[in-house]
Amino acid sequence: MNTYKLTTRVSLKNAFDTLTKAQRFDLVLRKTALIPIQKAANRIVNYCKPEDNGVSVGIGTGILPIYIGGKMKHLEIYGIEENPNLFEVAKDNLNLCFWAGCDFEVEFENAGFTKLPFDDGVADIVYSYNSMHLWTHPIQVIKECIRICKHGGTIYIEDFNRNVDDSYITFILPFIKDGSQSFLESIRSGYIKEELAKMLKITNTEWDIVEDDLSLILTTQKK
Repeated sequence: MNTYKLTTRVSLKNAFDTLTKAQRFDLVLRKTALIPIQKAANRIVNYCKPEDNGVSVGIGTGILPIYIGGKMKHLEIYGIEENPNLFEVAKDNLNLCFWAGCDFEVEFENAGFTKLPFDDGVADIVYSYNSMHLWTHPIQVIKECIRICKHGGTIYIEDFNRNVDDSYITFILPFIKDGSQSFLESIRSGYIKEELAKMLKITNTEWDIVEDDLSLILTTQKK
């Protein structure tokens, strides 16, 4: 069955092209995405030591790096978002945390993904969550993630898995009524394991690619 038309990848057009869209997306995440964000955060934190520094590529509205910052207060996190509307919402979310007296090392910057504003080999971990499906030039971005990662450091990329079972989507949709259309569009713009394996050959890096229900998880340790 292909109830949700996921056979062919369909790129997202004009995603978050207004501040209102970004704000609505943020509200949907707050209402519905706590469990998947916690799962992703726990996976990422497993690769981190307390005094490490991390770069988050594609922070969206900032919820994941803020959550990780709260769990590991001595982990320095530098979050990058190239979409100006998502960045504005992320900045507001981070400012609210600081107003509330949160004590963590988190900074956000609005910058392009294909030329990350960091020197070579500066990050212990470079991670991205549910952003890759929006990247116009995914291989260029992944090469940038490799460039800024330290030798021995980890690159972790998690994004939507277009190969997800229809029954799983059917189960989830009632819980995300307000964002069901954008959710389906995001899955349609995601990749499948075989597509990513073919793309990643260009990076000359060994990757582990794991399917986990809605997610594809790519990891590598820079040699």
